[in-house]
Amino acid sequence: MVPGAPLGVHYSPRELARYQGRLMSQGPSSDLMNRVFEISRAELDAYSAQSHDRAFAASCAGKFAGQLVPITSDSQRPGAALIQFDEGIRSTSTATRLLGCGPRSPRTAPPPPPTRRN
Repeated sequence: MVPGAPLGVHYSPRELARYQGRLMSQGPSSDLMNRVFEISRAELDAYSAQSHDRAFAASCAGKFAGQLVPITSDSQRPGAALIQFDEGIRSTSTATRLLGCGPRSPRTAPPPPPTRRN
């Protein structure tokens, strides 16, 4: 693998050398680890929902306040809304709702791949 090749632009020459070009992107890597460690889709969804619950509670308690930089929703408009929270945290995630998301990719190899939200 060389810089600029399928994964090369995402990794430095040092990383490519360290892993002798045997790097894979996050999706296939997750699929592989799920198979190796026999992690089911239900377990992934339950863990993801719990993780979002914990992140939401921590956010509400101000635990992330020192790590976020408030920005305006429209820098060209005076008085635009101020965004002061992590929009990636889903306060309404449940394992059941995650199951309804479907797989994040068309792969069908067992176990079912994680959802786009895991």
